[in-house]
Amino acid sequence: MTLLPVKTRRYLNLHWLDVTVRWSANVHTLTAKVRLLRRGKTLWAWSEGEDNLIGSPGSTTFTWHRPRRIRQGTRLTLKVQLLAPA
Repeated sequence: MTLLPVKTRRYLNLHWLDVTVRWSANVHTLTAKVRLLRRGKTLWAWSEGEDNLIGSPGSTTFTWHRPRRIRQGTRLTLKVQLLAPA
């Protein structure tokens, strides 16, 4: 299982952050997990189960809506995990 480059795109006027996760894996199903952290604390977490075609890259997109309590320009850390059943 390989995590390909993760792409982010921000929409300043809408206060959105799109995270596109891409992978290549030799399993039929997997779970993509995304966490957004500030100073080590999780602000937002989401996971999605995905079907995968073996031999071709897969992808999914997550959208985070910034709440008002998080100021614009705040430094955040993005963590991405791919999990496959044993």
